[in-house]
Amino acid sequence: LVLLGPSDVSLDGSLWGAIRYARGGVLAPLDLELHQRVVDLVRELVVSGRVDGVHDVSAGGLGVAVAEMVSRSGVGAHPARINDHRALFGEGPSRVVLAVDPECLSEVLAAAEAAQVPTTRIGLATGDRLIVKGLLDVSVDDVAAAHTDRLPEALGAGTTNR
Repeated sequence: LVLLGPSDVSLDGSLWGAIRYARGGVLAPLDLELHQRVVDLVRELVVSGRVDGVHDVSAGGLGVAVAEMVSRSGVGAHPARINDHRALFGEGPSRVVLAVDPECLSEVLAAAEAAQVPTTRIGLATGDRLIVKGLLDVSVDDVAAAHTDRLPEALGAGTTNR
């Protein structure tokens, strides 16, 4: 797993912060030139087939992005470098998670460097659990069920989130 984009995140304006009335400072700044480079790089990587999965980091931050990737792919994830709820649920602009085959990792990192897009290797996509050390340990089946069943349960059936 590779995170593209800046490391600046904030709980201020985030979904997590809004639900918990836990504001975390000022919004992370938006750099439009960097954003364009991230978008162009992601397009290039997808078209060239050098990534196995892509997810924007938006509402819910890195935690929700990785959980949605786990739910959709059926493959567990072990993200690292996540020390607290701010790192897990903080939001900031121009951030994308990539699932990259280890054989393509050098090419992807080189393309990001050439595009002047910051990267952080954040862990592995593997196994049958979503594990964030010290914060979270959930089976892929439970992640998928939560993603697909919560809305129908809340509304009494008739809809699905797939």
